[in-house]
Amino acid sequence: MEPFTLESFPIDEAFPPGCWNEFLWLYQEQASIFHTREWMLTLKDAFGFKPMVLMAMGLDGGTFFAAIPYMVQSAMGFTIARSMPFDTYGGPIGSPEYFDALEKGFLNLDHTIRRVVDFRKFGDVSTEIVDLTPNLDDIWLSVNKKTRTAIRNAATKDVEIYPAGKYVNIMDKVSGKIMESLWKNMVPPGKCTFMIAELNNEVVAESVYFHYGNEAMYWANTVTPEGRAANANHLMMWEEITTAKKMGCKTLNLGASPDGADSLVKFKKSWGSKTHPYSRRQEIFSLRRLFHG
Repeated sequence: MEPFTLESFPIDEAFPPGCWNEFLWLYQEQASIFHTREWMLTLKDAFGFKPMVLMAMGLDGGTFFAAIPYMVQSAMGFTIARSMPFDTYGGPIGSPEYFDALEKGFLNLDHTIRRVVDFRKFGDVSTEIVDLTPNLDDIWLSVNKKTRTAIRNAATKDVEIYPAGKYVNIMDKVSGKIMESLWKNMVPPGKCTFMIAELNNEVVAESVYFHYGNEAMYWANTVTPEGRAANANHLMMWEEITTAKKMGCKTLNLGASPDGADSLVKFKKSWGSKTHPYSRRQEIFSLRRLFHG
């Protein structure tokens, strides 16, 4: 391990716009969509959080070894530093030998409450991954027969699938603020797609997909009763598979499912996916008094 110092900066002071994502690309095997500047800006615009980064950097001030991107939030008289909020995919990125020092440094930041994600803790969490590397015909044959029938049925019912060209939101379980911010910050650079299903000129289903590196991710969905009856979600997922493959994505991450969501798990497995365990990064809490003597 080379000599280093820990420094905290607003993200756009530490890295000119675009350069943070270049740093991520050096560690693309560790990075996720939830490390990106665009995701940070999404949370900033939606909730007023301040995007920051804690760096382990060389003594020359120009070499970066590892980092924890985080958000500063003000609430009820407290300030809270949160390592990549709202998801379990964030956390430190860079050379692993600096992670312990970064985590300890994070807990000593000048904020009343700190929350950092610990890469060393694992939970019994799994996600469904669709392999997009085979040719499209083979991917089609790996899809459950009933699902293939549902896709054909949706097409015969004239369900139309397309990326939204203007802001559309029929989501019932996702904050409208974050949907608007996703549209503003992540759709233009191509890191997010709002996919729409339309039937008889009415929007009957909507899905949000992320695209980063070699991975596409199914992030959120809602469907109306009419869309469910027309199998709109099935046709929309197949459209995303074909789109992601054209974009060069090697996998489609269908995400973890909450306990008791048996029908959702069944839907995900019907796409020929394989179950992959991943680490649930647990939050470490440290409290200090608001005022120090």
